[in-house]
Amino acid sequence: MAYHKAPLELVVKQVVFIKPSKPTPSSVLSLSTLDNRPDLNSLCHTVHVYRSLINESEPSSPIAQIQQDPAHVIKEALAKAMIYYYPLAGRLVKHTDGKLRVNCSADGVPFLEANATNCHLSSLHYLDNTDMEIAKHLVFDLPSHVDENGHYYQYPLVFKVTKFPCGGFTIGMGLSHAVCDGTGASQFFRAIIEIARGERARRHLLDSNLLEGYYGNVIVDADVILTVRELNEKRLSHVVRLFRESMKVALCDMCGMVQEGFNIEGIGACTTISDWRHLDFMENVDFGCNEVVNMVPSPCDMFGSVDICIFLPPCILDHSMKGGVRIFISLPSAAMPKFREEMEVLNHI
Repeated sequence: MAYHKAPLELVVKQVVFIKPSKPTPSSVLSLSTLDNRPDLNSLCHTVHVYRSLINESEPSSPIAQIQQDPAHVIKEALAKAMIYYYPLAGRLVKHTDGKLRVNCSADGVPFLEANATNCHLSSLHYLDNTDMEIAKHLVFDLPSHVDENGHYYQYPLVFKVTKFPCGGFTIGMGLSHAVCDGTGASQFFRAIIEIARGERARRHLLDSNLLEGYYGNVIVDADVILTVRELNEKRLSHVVRLFRESMKVALCDMCGMVQEGFNIEGIGACTTISDWRHLDFMENVDFGCNEVVNMVPSPCDMFGSVDICIFLPPCILDHSMKGGVRIFISLPSAAMPKFREEMEVLNHI
């Protein structure tokens, strides 16, 4: 499938705040050393693409009527999920010691609802091999705020649901990496879908023993430092071997960093490689008359870096990619034309 760019016109409603449907504990939660890594203090946005399975000639079917307002269904499910994940309905603040804390104030999750007016999801190829700038319009990229005392705070979770004329829709979820890692984000997203399907939420709140329900950060980095000359002159197999070796010792190094704290400094370029194939964002998350067909990251300053490489499973609709992997590359704008040119050359080899 060729690279595709299409226009997208949206009618966006006013922001609403989705609060827990029942009273939740009011407290201030301290975050761990892992959570306080500077590169994690940002929202990670994902766009989940749902295709309608209803024949347009049968608009009066009961399922079709329910799915006329997917945003309403997600709002109700989110409010119920907040009973179990109530810290996500609060505020992320920085204490006087410089450490992040979650104020469990139940202020609510900022929620945007939008309607696409000029195109169907199929015309956007369900966001597969489509201009990634479109994904930015399908998430709620909410900046930090300042309270009445002049203190900065962030919302750890934001949502945007966009409905398309074809009956399909997208769910844009922005979740602070300081609060959840990828596994926790996937667990939370599945919990919302389970509730939207009318199922009982099966997951529980924070558990320090990492039992089912824990959704904080449990990530381990494998770092490789190379000079530009080494990258240019060494064989690719050599670089891959360095990564594999670094992964073996990463856990031991992480234990020391957790005790001493993170001090990330240096000069030069840094590229983050993240593998999302094991997160199961597209497993068992269909509901109603809609099936998820794709999930893509939205390039909104993820990890606070412009140089990022993410591995994802292929779009379900692209049968030629079954068993394959999609690679999302983010580079400085000036480097993209040359990168795209080189990728086009590879397509003809």
